[in-house]
Amino acid sequence: MLRKTGLYFLVIVFGIVCLTPGSADALGIRLKNGRVLQGEIMDYDEDGFQFKLWTTGGVVHIAWYNLTSQEITRVNNLLNVKPVTEKLKGYRIYTNQNIAFEGFPLENTDEKLVLKNIEETDTFLKKNILKMEPIELDLLAVYTKDELYQKKYERYDLTKGSNNYKLAQYCRDVLNEYGLAEKHFLEASKLDPSLKSQVEKALLEQEKMSLNWEIQKINTLLRKESIAEARVLLEETKENFDLTNSEIKEILDEVAARIDGAEKGLKEERRKEINRKIVTDWHRVLKSLLKRTAADKRLTFSDACQYVASILRKELVFKLAKDYKISEIEVENYWEERDLETVPKKTAGYGDGSYWASYRLKRPARSDGQAWATYRQKAREIGEAKMRAAGQNRLITIDAWWNKAGTTKRTKWLEAYFAERQMKIIEKREENCTKCQGKGVVGSACDLCDRCIGGTLEVTIEYY
Repeated sequence: MLRKTGLYFLVIVFGIVCLTPGSADALGIRLKNGRVLQGEIMDYDEDGFQFKLWTTGGVVHIAWYNLTSQEITRVNNLLNVKPVTEKLKGYRIYTNQNIAFEGFPLENTDEKLVLKNIEETDTFLKKNILKMEPIELDLLAVYTKDELYQKKYERYDLTKGSNNYKLAQYCRDVLNEYGLAEKHFLEASKLDPSLKSQVEKALLEQEKMSLNWEIQKINTLLRKESIAEARVLLEETKENFDLTNSEIKEILDEVAARIDGAEKGLKEERRKEINRKIVTDWHRVLKSLLKRTAADKRLTFSDACQYVASILRKELVFKLAKDYKISEIEVENYWEERDLETVPKKTAGYGDGSYWASYRLKRPARSDGQAWATYRQKAREIGEAKMRAAGQNRLITIDAWWNKAGTTKRTKWLEAYFAERQMKIIEKREENCTKCQGKGVVGSACDLCDRCIGGTLEVTIEYY
């Protein structure tokens, strides 16, 4: 069919192959505006096809010219149907001024070529054109929606109901302007009462199609896991549609149920994810906070101990809550519910700072005579060694040890200190000092051991 208009020729090609309604496999149809409809083709004619939507169950009419050329080819391959297509014959030109331009020819003479696209209209002298290729252009690549509407508006005799009906279909199917479509549908019914039932059916189809667009937006949000935004859009959609219509209400109720299901599923996946990550993340943040504290030269030993004992865990939980976007109570619950059978064991040692964690020479029961005598002898030797070290100004103080210890040693000490107070202890291993072998003194002169400072022990904490 060849249709001539004031500015262009519209070519429509239609080939029919036997296809029974409803026999097509289910598929997704992508429209020019990027929207995707899921469903199946039920019937077709030279203007378009009837498409049953999965989202609403409704059947809508989709014009062939609502599809891109690529989608037309795809539908042809899938269904063995060659549908209608309409294009404008235009040109792609290259000039000696390094300009490439595509557009529809408004004027084409021996001297010049005037091309129009949706962005601009430009005039080119033929002598400056190096190459001119014929191409096909989509209507909406050349004309704005307002321009296309105005062309149709001026062409039709809108005192007739049938012409208003055609213009309404064009506004709906080509321009996706539902407000204008409804206006002309209602005008068609007013001018020609015989079109009333047809108009009512068209308006219902339009409402379902419009509803489907909103549902597609909600589905996109759900795929992005934007549950809150999906709920907001659902509420806005409810305000814009007639909920007294049982079919529409049922559709929106089903969408609400899907949002609830998606939220529940997302929470469950999130719960599993956090359960998998909580132990690793807890220790990662713990190490980071401990190292930061150990490296802070402004803090005294007492300051560091006070922070680890009373503040560090709160800061750790706050950080994880922020990272996970959950409450601090939820973080604590996840941590307490961790599966200890699968959690790797951790170890932290006080090392040569065990003395400052109050690990000293063990005092046995008096009833064990031999052990008590050995303890008394060792305690006397250590006490005398401390007095000599103090008299010679060699007795190591707690702040001297802390200031001399590097960041790594401080971090390990603080980890053990934190583990004893905040973690589940598996075992405390108290071993003899590696320098004095648990005597507290060294050498024939019984000098104070400068590693354990007479405490005799090195302590390691094994914990979950």
